[in-house]
Amino acid sequence: MVRQSVQFEMNELRLRILSALVMLPLASVAIYFGGWIFVALIVVMTASMSLEWLRICGIESRSIRTIMVSFVATAPVLALIDQFDAAWVFIVLGMLVGLIRKNTINTRSRIIAAFGIPYIGATGIVIVWLRCDPVLGLETVFWLFCVVIATDSAGYFVGRIVGGPKLFPRISPKKTWSGLSGGVVAASVVGVFTVNLTDQSAFIPIILICACIAIVAQAGDFIESGLKRYFSVKDASNIIPGHGGVLDRLDGFLTATPFVAFLTWFHGSSPLM
Repeated sequence: MVRQSVQFEMNELRLRILSALVMLPLASVAIYFGGWIFVALIVVMTASMSLEWLRICGIESRSIRTIMVSFVATAPVLALIDQFDAAWVFIVLGMLVGLIRKNTINTRSRIIAAFGIPYIGATGIVIVWLRCDPVLGLETVFWLFCVVIATDSAGYFVGRIVGGPKLFPRISPKKTWSGLSGGVVAASVVGVFTVNLTDQSAFIPIILICACIAIVAQAGDFIESGLKRYFSVKDASNIIPGHGGVLDRLDGFLTATPFVAFLTWFHGSSPLM
């Protein structure tokens, strides 16, 4: 039994590594070129996550799912052409469709399903806004990408290797304090290294911001874990070998991206300045 469990863990790890080797270069290329190439990636990602969210919540009507996902997918396109007001309107309309249209699910599940539209859609809008910054758009999004990936990867490996007390076992039984600590340390190290690559000079503030991003990204992980536990679903989907669904892979970005966008708005410029 133990041997089978170890073999399963090794197979899952191989799949995660192979999937990452495919996804990371594609994402990096899209971030580098920006524009329509980047927006195309964001449209695919947000549409996929929205569809997975609605499926988890039990939205069975294809027409309702299509309408709601279409609103989410259109928002990043509007953001790229500087129509941010219209982008936010589309997100609100997508949420209202989920609230108003009758479904076979109960009221609470319908509210949770509708909440997923602004939750995911907002990330699609603000990450395009961050990338469109003519001064540090590329550097900021690349830095955010590296920090969140480092948090997720280190949290996974440190948690599996070190183990220890659970973080919130009722929500996510596999998450540990050691994994969170490893994610925070990795995010800080990778974040500072990335900043040095972009020739920025901030050091201590960047470490603190990276640590905060790591914690906020973990919150996104817990939100999705809580969603799946509430609806008794193991994975958002099985589209990514070793990872489950797109939502399983990118849940940290759904909280970390708005956090960085808020810092950028509050500071009046990128946190890297």
